[in-house]
Amino acid sequence: MTTGTVDVRTPPELTVSQAWDSLWEDLKDEALAFIVQEDNEQEVRYMAVDAELKFGELSSVQLPTLTGQFSYRVEMVFPRHNLVKTYDVWYDYVSKLVRYDTRDAQAGAPYYSPFTITTIHDFNEGVAYNIDTHQGNCTVTTLPTNNTLDSQNQNWTLVTSSGIELIAIKSPLEIFYLDNTYKFTGQKTVRGILCDVLESKRTDLHIGSGTQHSIFQFFFQSASWEYDADSNDDITMQQPVQLVIMDDEANEFIVYNFYNFNDEHTSYDNFNIAPCFTDDQRIEFVLDFNQTYHPYLETREWRFKQEVQLLLASETKVSPLRVQNMQVTYNLDLTYVVLTLLGQVSPQLHFAETDKTPVHTAPMSSPQEDVVGCAASCYYNHQMVCNSFDLCPDQTCYLNTQHTAGGNVTNSTVLCRHFSRVVNGTAAGPELEDAFTAIKDLVYKGLFIVVIPVGDDGSKQVFYTATGVRDDILSQTPHKETGGVDLHTRFKLYRSGAEMSSNALSLAGIAVDDCATACLDESTFACDVFTYCYTSGDCHLNTNKPANNTDLVTMNPFCDLYTRLYLDNYQQYPGQVLESRADHRVTVSGGAEECARLCSMTSTFTCRSFDLCVSTGDCLLRQVHVLDEGVAVSNSTFCSHYSRNYVSDFTVQAGKVVSGHDDTVIDGVTAATCAYQCVSEVSCHSFEFCGGQCRLASVQPSPAMVSDSGSCDLYVITANATAADRGKTPPASTRPPAGTPPASTRPPAGKPSTVTSRTSSTPNVPVKPRTDSPMKQTSSSSPVVHTMSRGPGSGTNPDPPPTQSNGCTQQQTGDNSSGDTGARVGLSLGMLVVGVCLGAGLLVLVQRVRGRRDDDTGMELVPRRR
Repeated sequence: MTTGTVDVRTPPELTVSQAWDSLWEDLKDEALAFIVQEDNEQEVRYMAVDAELKFGELSSVQLPTLTGQFSYRVEMVFPRHNLVKTYDVWYDYVSKLVRYDTRDAQAGAPYYSPFTITTIHDFNEGVAYNIDTHQGNCTVTTLPTNNTLDSQNQNWTLVTSSGIELIAIKSPLEIFYLDNTYKFTGQKTVRGILCDVLESKRTDLHIGSGTQHSIFQFFFQSASWEYDADSNDDITMQQPVQLVIMDDEANEFIVYNFYNFNDEHTSYDNFNIAPCFTDDQRIEFVLDFNQTYHPYLETREWRFKQEVQLLLASETKVSPLRVQNMQVTYNLDLTYVVLTLLGQVSPQLHFAETDKTPVHTAPMSSPQEDVVGCAASCYYNHQMVCNSFDLCPDQTCYLNTQHTAGGNVTNSTVLCRHFSRVVNGTAAGPELEDAFTAIKDLVYKGLFIVVIPVGDDGSKQVFYTATGVRDDILSQTPHKETGGVDLHTRFKLYRSGAEMSSNALSLAGIAVDDCATACLDESTFACDVFTYCYTSGDCHLNTNKPANNTDLVTMNPFCDLYTRLYLDNYQQYPGQVLESRADHRVTVSGGAEECARLCSMTSTFTCRSFDLCVSTGDCLLRQVHVLDEGVAVSNSTFCSHYSRNYVSDFTVQAGKVVSGHDDTVIDGVTAATCAYQCVSEVSCHSFEFCGGQCRLASVQPSPAMVSDSGSCDLYVITANATAADRGKTPPASTRPPAGTPPASTRPPAGKPSTVTSRTSSTPNVPVKPRTDSPMKQTSSSSPVVHTMSRGPGSGTNPDPPPTQSNGCTQQQTGDNSSGDTGARVGLSLGMLVVGVCLGAGLLVLVQRVRGRRDDDTGMELVPRRR
């Protein structure tokens, strides 16, 4: 009997995994230390602080589990060619859709564009959409059968026998070339991430000609790691990190780096093919649902949109891809879905041409002149599912249920062109109008119901029933310019996400600037406010200013509330002021808009004009209008005049006249002056303006009285005209002050609006009106109005000091406001203003002395042009 020399009682050796864990424990305990004697005989202590796993088998691992929906960015590195190329990929196996974005910096074939191209593959219809994201161009083609990125061949027999390639979308694992040929070879750290390594030797990578034997080495994030991306709502496990392909036969080495992997649901917004359809190939509409948005859809909106889309597709037999641009809006009671229904692509795009075939018998045939007609007869066939067709030289179209030419050969000497679907065909989807009719029918019958699971476990359900449908909304991709006004020069945004609780008039399907135009043109009521809802194109007109009716303002996150500028009702005369005393003076901080608001809202008298000095904030309100008889004007360096623009009291009919009713004709005036003259005469109800000629009429024109004109516009007075202005007589304050030229030198009432004044002996050169946009004033919703005081206990000052021709404020007799004036002007001007005023006063004095030897000259008051 012999005995061994090995002690079998020693502990068994550790596995690789156990040894690795033991090594890490020693590292944490700082137990791996070594002392090394250097050449100088000094001892140096070295301690191991970290370890990196380079390679080695630890334990068996199954293939990673991938969901049916994900997106990622891939970086393809070709070291041999010094090239890096990137793709952004969206994949939806359930809906059979794949999208990838890339660009060709060389701008080569087939699109010759250096910009990003979005390619969307629809495996339901067998169609590819290629969209230039920069230029907006779209090319629709048959789904390519040689694209190995996302498609796989289904019928190798058909491919080899007749060249027909029937394809299908790859499964999630097939997208990454994962199958049962992979072997787990260990773990390795890639980009700092611990990964499971899977290897496979494959022959399905075709680089050039022939068959290669390639090594695929895939690195997946280890199951013990978590990937927490800012684009995800949860944590991603086992995401792909890198793929290395080595092929010695083809002399290729390729590295795929995967980033931003997101395995959550993909939205149909990621597959937007709307740019490929013209406006007559789409219908925008809105569905009304009987449930509130809150609280059920706050975290489930994506699910709600998906269910609406799938329900529309299943009930109307349209591809889900034809339902686009979906937006969810809501108010306190209802939820709305705004969406676009797209038409169909040309039928021939569903078929690919293969090899020619002899004439065969077929289930159906019809005479067709070309491929377009033959493809349409196959695609829209309702008697059978047509998967291929043959177009023969005698212009006969043979339809087949199979992808190959079926039946018996009837003439082998004649060859026909053969076309086959690249995916298995189904019944043709409905045309655009038919699909929308089916949707309306479902809604009106109460059959369009979306079920949303709620609760922590989804055991409860909420039913959203569509109660209304309409297509009179604004196109979400407008195809033509609107004809509206310059919105921001006539209105201001009062509040975003708000609307008025009641409205005088509602319009549908117009643009925001057209909504503003509708408000300005409204003749049955004075429109000062409008609400515009961008998602639906709804326009609501109102008479109530929101600042004065805050109780009528309600919140709506999908609408904006606009209010008409008070300044819109006034004509600006830059650098000019009235010489008459003001009826009221205040100090404003909100500029011309605030001063205009105070003039419009004044109740103690009818305010028709105001002067504004922006540098000091002085706002001088007056009853008089600049066009009133006897009103004198002067130049001003710091101030401008604003008078009521009575054109806003009229509706305009461009290119129209009322023949035979010209009661008074005035030449050489503006439309604003003509409107002033009409408002001032109680018998005037309309006027025609013909390029400087004003024709007043007492008639209230009916539609039958109006005729076309090539040079005139018709203005008809509205209810907006203030009663105090109708047939008014100039107030006492309009009497010309001392020194005003006699009546013979002033324009009589009803004549051209050239106003003269002995304010300067400068040449009679019209002051050039401002042609730029109005100053953008910041108006306060609650302006602080400072009323100047004469002294203790004297109350407000209704008579502010008159203004000199140099723009400096005169000191009023008996007025102890010199201290107030200095405070109002401010320390920023200081003694500089005093010096300017004294110098300007002396200059005016000299000019007046010299002017006595000259004839009186006048100054034309020129309004600011709109």
